[in-house]
Amino acid sequence: MKQGRPEGFVGREWFRYCGTFPPTIAARRSATIRALQSGGRNGRLILFALVFALSVSPAVGATNLVRNGSFDDPADRLAGWKYRYDRPGESWYAENHTRVSVVDKDGARTTVLRLHGTDAILNVPGQGVQVNSKPIPVDINGKFRFSAWVRGTGPQCRILLEGYRWSPRVKPHPDPELHELRKCYRFSLLYFGAEQAGETSPAGREWKQASMTFPSPNPSELARQSLKEIQFLVVHIVAIAGSEGDLFVDDVRIEPVEDTSADSSGARHADGAAWPQGVGRDGFLSVGREGSQTFAPHRLTAGRFSTVPALQVGSASSVAARAVG
Repeated sequence: MKQGRPEGFVGREWFRYCGTFPPTIAARRSATIRALQSGGRNGRLILFALVFALSVSPAVGATNLVRNGSFDDPADRLAGWKYRYDRPGESWYAENHTRVSVVDKDGARTTVLRLHGTDAILNVPGQGVQVNSKPIPVDINGKFRFSAWVRGTGPQCRILLEGYRWSPRVKPHPDPELHELRKCYRFSLLYFGAEQAGETSPAGREWKQASMTFPSPNPSELARQSLKEIQFLVVHIVAIAGSEGDLFVDDVRIEPVEDTSADSSGARHADGAAWPQGVGRDGFLSVGREGSQTFAPHRLTAGRFSTVPALQVGSASSVAARAVG
């Protein structure tokens, strides 16, 4: 892809990168870019790589980030999920694995996660029965939808996402385990009943889906700072409270979605509308196709990776960028 400025510097004036995407890139893919802060040019942003041919990621709504979220891996139905707790400090859940299984069929659904809880396990002492997904690397600058299907015969449920970062004592590597990370954020629960509050949610006897989008469009300043620390997401599923019986869970999904918040879609489009002010040492990227609708701008944060959704293969595409701060 040809660039408007060979040196790749993104100044305070607008300029455009233009080019045609080769057909070798799969349709409806994304371009990955990185915004870097320059110490020598008043802290302005530099985009060092708009490498669409080599650095692509799944398009909006095209993939589930949760490994084996349908519990149907033919080699191991529980692959990608932690259900055995035998490390030091995990004795509270020493027998947890004996209460976790995958059933072949439940009603119309196949390969379904089953958590079995007795009254004692669910209520007194009440630690519940839990599974946690394998840590999912994520760029929290994007927008996502989290969803799951649930039904129960007694237990209530606590299903939510938790944000993690590397423990300072661990050297980062490609395959982290949960004990190598530190929790830094807790998202809201999925609620499957009428009441959308509390630390648990009822699970009715009929299958029901619940979903939420995250991050919220207007987080508090404290939440915003905590969100910036997130390097991984973990799906946390617990059968807890209620009465003895089974909690069934299926089709657990985290999917990228189009960001329609004011921070993005209300920023700048091809009509030249102004960017919002006070964004610090960050920048924005606006993506469009010749003769077609312009995509919503995407915010760049210094030192973080971001993705640009759904550029059309073989079309004449363009990218406009500006530095701020």
